[in-house]
Amino acid sequence: MAYEALTVCLPPTDVQQVREAVRRAMAPFDRMSEDVPWEQAEWDRWSLGTGRASFAVRPGAESDPQLLRIVEPPSHSARVPLPPSRCDGGPRRLLDLDTKRDAVVGQAHAEWRAWNDFARAFPPGRPMHELRWEYNSVHGLGPDDRFRGTYEQQDVIRAISANPEVAALVVDKGDPIRWFAEPEDVYVRRLSAEVNPSDALLTLDGRWLDISSDVFDEETKTDGSSYFEYADDYLRRVPDDCYLVRVRFHN
Repeated sequence: MAYEALTVCLPPTDVQQVREAVRRAMAPFDRMSEDVPWEQAEWDRWSLGTGRASFAVRPGAESDPQLLRIVEPPSHSARVPLPPSRCDGGPRRLLDLDTKRDAVVGQAHAEWRAWNDFARAFPPGRPMHELRWEYNSVHGLGPDDRFRGTYEQQDVIRAISANPEVAALVVDKGDPIRWFAEPEDVYVRRLSAEVNPSDALLTLDGRWLDISSDVFDEETKTDGSSYFEYADDYLRRVPDDCYLVRVRFHN
């Protein structure tokens, strides 16, 4: 059980009625309700606002009264009040879902091209998970350091330390061979799709979706998208006057 962030999508709503509208939308997933089947239950308590997953406000709309900002009573655990450029929710037209996403798109294109331009000069490398599977299939399960040397002795991996720009690029990427293995458009789409969605999404038609939803099963991928790709597309298609609200819930 842990706290997670949910984005609740609501039809056009007065800001004073948002809390009640969220309560109604979330009621079918109440773990404490005897009327909710256990397999449908998603939460046992919730509160408006998440802080870490707040929305960016569209420039020029910072003082619009329809924006939702939760102010907590002063205490040692109260979150820092949001700046004017951030909010806990509002009509889609007042939220900026593009600026940060566009920046991630540009950065992702640059990263992918920088790595692949660098790696093209060396024999194709083998990702760590492939070496792990191969070694374990012969020798049985064991610590990664048994085959890490094979990974690190590959020409492309050895050359990273001699290229400061590439070394800085991959410092937080784990296994760069696997990280950058996707086609450029797939890589960019994956990273940019993670900017706007939260851990879970409650749609206008009452569907609760998250990374574990059956429709996003990693093997079948019924709709051809990951959860984040689907949620990203959905949030950007929500009608301008509909509310998007961040909620913190305990599951």
